[in-house]
Amino acid sequence: MAIQIKDLLSLNLFKSAVIVSGKNGISNEIKRVNFADCPIVDDIYDKNLVKQGDIFISSLYIVKNSTDKMFKLIDFCIKSESCGMFVINEYIKKLPDKIIELSNRNNFPIILIDADIPYAEIIKTVTEMIFLEQSNVISEMRLEKLLNKNITTNEVIYLAKLLNSNFKKNYASIYINTDNFTPGKNHLIKTNLKNLTRCELLRYKKGSILIVNFNIISEFISTVNYIKNLVDSYKDTYYIGISNSFSNIKDFNLCIKQCISSFEIAKIIDGNVVYYKDLNVYKILYPLIDTIYLNDFYNEIFIPIKKYDDYYNADLIKTINTYFKNDGDYKKTSLKLHQHENTIRYRILKAKKILNLEHNHIKFIEQMSIALKINKLKNNKKY
Repeated sequence: MAIQIKDLLSLNLFKSAVIVSGKNGISNEIKRVNFADCPIVDDIYDKNLVKQGDIFISSLYIVKNSTDKMFKLIDFCIKSESCGMFVINEYIKKLPDKIIELSNRNNFPIILIDADIPYAEIIKTVTEMIFLEQSNVISEMRLEKLLNKNITTNEVIYLAKLLNSNFKKNYASIYINTDNFTPGKNHLIKTNLKNLTRCELLRYKKGSILIVNFNIISEFISTVNYIKNLVDSYKDTYYIGISNSFSNIKDFNLCIKQCISSFEIAKIIDGNVVYYKDLNVYKILYPLIDTIYLNDFYNEIFIPIKKYDDYYNADLIKTINTYFKNDGDYKKTSLKLHQHENTIRYRILKAKKILNLEHNHIKFIEQMSIALKINKLKNNKKY
């Protein structure tokens, strides 16, 4: 995931920036910083002075008195496949309509920024973000290799030392996903996480993995509470998966797998924070979700009930799920579903008959409970 113009605009440095034109191009990728405050020479392409993905900084001083020259400059930037331009508002307060039309037509963002922002600060910020992005790509590749089931112990140790340079007596991992947050909020959260002592922050897919290194468990608990309070303060939907704690570096890949599995299941069961140790039967089912054995069980137990529901609109699955949530209490289930208690009894009995389990209540609870969990894992459905 490359750095995009909209990522820059989410930073405090550019809080006063105004997108004058080319708004549809704010997802253009930035690969380098360039300048456009001097005349364009004929051999500029041959000298490799411009490249695809350049973000230009300019005051437009040399073309401020000529719309045609300004058009030529912007057109040159577009044809060189540059991603956009920051214009210092010292000399240009408003762009000519001709330039705005050119910019909009080519999805080339032109952004007015405050003249008080130093060029050096812009260059530093953009360059740091590009470098961080490159580092993130490398870390993500290492994590992918770490999660490969055929990895050797020596490879695990080697990658662990590259990804976590601050091992203590114990370590654990936390997968944090704030995909629903705005880019600005995400940036603030990641900045706070990077500043945590004893921790390593790694990007993975659409979230972040935080490696927490600690000597005593209270340090880990304190870090987890800090993260929960931090993310809670933004009042948005989020999911966090937390691994068990480990002491042996050889288990580093298992540690990472646990936090990712916890995160994935957190989304399915709609729990904001899920610990791997609390997953119970889910930790057994999740790795088997695509196996023939689990599919056979699912087809034998869940599908017959679903087919009956689909045909008769009987709400058996919803009733069973609510019945289990209320510890098999018919009265509580009837109140929850606003149905007569006898209706609930009839539906449960009907489900048992479909599975030939009307005389085996314990087996019905056991098999149907597992089948409902498999269905959640397969379809992320909530009843």
